Amino acid sequence: MVFARAKATDFFFFGIGSSTDIHSVISQDESLQESKPAIFQPYQHHDFYGLDSLFLSPLQVEERWNLQNVPQIQCAALGFLTLRSFLAVQMAKQPVTVYGLSPAWKAYLGKTQYFRKNPNLVAEQFVPEMVDVDSKGLESPVSEGLWEQSMYWAMPNPKGQSIFFVATGRLGESENQSISETLGKILKSNQEKFHLEKAYIRKESNSYLFIHTKEQVNPRVFYKEAESTFPEFILLCADLVL
Repeated sequence: MVFARAKATDFFFFGIGSSTDIHSVISQDESLQESKPAIFQPYQHHDFYGLDSLFLSPLQVEERWNLQNVPQIQCAALGFLTLRSFLAVQMAKQPVTVYGLSPAWKAYLGKTQYFRKNPNLVAEQFVPEMVDVDSKGLESPVSEGLWEQSMYWAMPNPKGQSIFFVATGRLGESENQSISETLGKILKSNQEKFHLEKAYIRKESNSYLFIHTKEQVNPRVFYKEAESTFPEFILLCADLVL
């Protein structure tokens, strides 16, 4: 296994998105800054560090996320957006609004009843929901109640499946179970059928990028110190192949 330490400047990503200018600080918390309703416009790509730099930027008031430039469904983007909505409600007591959804996004989010499962994210557009939803594969491999908010999500695809796990506000009684044990259970449950090709683990102070294609003898792991002003959280995004 190869470990590499990445400098924070190594992964500065241009053109991922934009938001309105910040005018004043309304909270002692540096993560919450005031502006007029903040507009964020991410773009379609598959770079974890780029997603990280946008979705974990300082929290703003009345956030609105325009996904018109993300027409294709992407599990990692949904995972980061879910984390953003959890943090917004935890810190600012306000949900995040999303709009500009493509027909593919509306069909998928309606079919899976995502907005019902995560009320922290609100769709500006009407997204019809299916009455009879197949929840197979969405059962969390870890016990609920370890965190104030948590969500496990699995998205099948022709090559295998992508998953994410998001959690914020770890409860006191969960301290007996470490974060590594929690993530280990999730990955082990998925590796019974799939090969773990790529995984991104993000905590409030650092991140790990794991890459192990079938052609590689040994996996590669990149560690990056990435301090933030957000309270404790965990995000796991993983791509698994058959």
